[in-house]
Amino acid sequence: MRKIKVLAGLMAALLMASGVYAQQPAKPAQPAGNPGAVSTTMGAMPAMEKPAVPTTLNDASVVVVVGDISGTIDRVGNNVSGKFSPMFNGAFLKTMLGGQLQDPVLAGLNNGKSGLVGIFKSGPLFFVEVDPAQSANYKTAIAQAGTPVEVAEGMLVTGGPVPGMTEAATKLAGEAKAALAKEKHTPSIKATVNMPKVLATYNAEIKQGLAMMAAQSTPATGQQQVMMQINMGVALAAAKDVETASLELIPDEKGNLLGEVVVKAKAGSNLATFLAAKGGDTAGLLEMLPGKGAVRATVSINGDAYLKLVQQYADVAFKELGTAKADQDAYLAMMSSKQNLTGDAAAMEFLIPGQKGLTGFTVTHVADPTNAIATIEKSMEQVKENMKQAQFEVTFKKDARKYKDIGIHQLMLKQSGANMPAPLADVFGSIQADFAVVGNLVVSAMGGQSIDTLIDNVQAKKSATPTALVAPTKLGAGAKSYADINMGNLVKFGFDLAGPEVANSPIAGMPAALESVPPITAAMFNDATTATGKFLIPGDLFAKLGAELQKAKQGGGPGAPNGGAMRPAGAPMAAPAPAAPAPAVKK
Repeated sequence: MRKIKVLAGLMAALLMASGVYAQQPAKPAQPAGNPGAVSTTMGAMPAMEKPAVPTTLNDASVVVVVGDISGTIDRVGNNVSGKFSPMFNGAFLKTMLGGQLQDPVLAGLNNGKSGLVGIFKSGPLFFVEVDPAQSANYKTAIAQAGTPVEVAEGMLVTGGPVPGMTEAATKLAGEAKAALAKEKHTPSIKATVNMPKVLATYNAEIKQGLAMMAAQSTPATGQQQVMMQINMGVALAAAKDVETASLELIPDEKGNLLGEVVVKAKAGSNLATFLAAKGGDTAGLLEMLPGKGAVRATVSINGDAYLKLVQQYADVAFKELGTAKADQDAYLAMMSSKQNLTGDAAAMEFLIPGQKGLTGFTVTHVADPTNAIATIEKSMEQVKENMKQAQFEVTFKKDARKYKDIGIHQLMLKQSGANMPAPLADVFGSIQADFAVVGNLVVSAMGGQSIDTLIDNVQAKKSATPTALVAPTKLGAGAKSYADINMGNLVKFGFDLAGPEVANSPIAGMPAALESVPPITAAMFNDATTATGKFLIPGDLFAKLGAELQKAKQGGGPGAPNGGAMRPAGAPMAAPAPAAPAPAVKK
């Protein structure tokens, strides 16, 4: 529901230009106990400049386009929000918004009328295509609400209450019209981030954040804080290799929600070099697994190219942050310890139905499988130290036993404190993972699952119950990686964590109801300069979730027997109705 409210808010903002979206930027916060500038290797805190009124849409850090506003409202209302609360269907959402615009059915937004929002440091600019017959009414309604608004290039334009912004929007209406002319004008919401502009616009704030992180380091958290700061520097270096990043959500006519994330790398950048590197072949790996996990995936990546990319970004971060040599060595040692563990192709599945706790299997192709096991053993001291803070005891036993003359290596994580409540302790209190090398593969079984059976599958190159992924048929062939997520099994795992309170609640039947729902699917494609991630949430999921929640509200679950009202939080559970007597058995 939160996403629906956000969407509704965006629609309202496009038309009403609420002042909430045009607040002046707050003054930069100062770290506690130090009212002055923080002195770090990055220098003093930079002064913040007052943002200028925009003169071109190209200066926008983010551009959001809502294609076919009326159609988007219909599809989201009828297929998503209306499934959770029937009242909030497309017609109602239109009436609710249209009533404020003196146009109850939003006739002024029919025929694919779309909208664009440019996000600037000084605030947002809104541009909405409107039917000429309704533009005067819309302008009057918005002006009466106290928001400056103009009509330009056949669009309603506004910059909200920030002085000078509506005038700027009027001057940029031609640019916005040209930008919208390139869009599909079909139901969708797309946000595009201009990464170089974001980094340039917020450079002072970024440096301030890194400086504050360094200033807050203490002897107790020093090394951990330094590693975190380096990771932030690495992320910043990666961002500098990005030209644009976008997220598009497309509600289709069947009730499905398609999402697409696109990251475009700068030509000739380190990121572009990594994207062009060929990954491994996942063919045949998935067939070795049982095919029953709630989360199932195949992954293809060039492990060497990835580690080289991270090291390149680390070098940039070291220079930017002025990282001490000892900390550089510690970070690079941590990265090099992963060198032998990074394969080029893998298949995995996790959360096996009917099994308790964290369960799963993995099959990973690596250049040197034997060295990979040695690396795991070597890294255990660092793992033990890290997990000690979480009150976990870590043990690793090489060649704990043998199966078919293959050494089975065992990793155990056991919660050493007594502060983990049930049922969390049942899931996370003790975790076992077994590893083995079979040919050029490192295989693992977690949570008490049989690695012996997995070894048999790998040697036979097929499990007894191989199951193909649905993702390629839904999202297209040729992806580097694919994943299926079975929401019925995933929700059941979540309910098991929550304990008997949920098991005896009106929503207890939800996992069973979701078992027949097609999985959420995901895929990752990439070429020499672009990485594209796609995901598809099936309409059946919204329908079944909505039906179960409606049933719970009406008292149809175990927590409210006989169709009674849903019990208040904290109230005692009603006693179950007595079972009917069993029929007599004839002898």
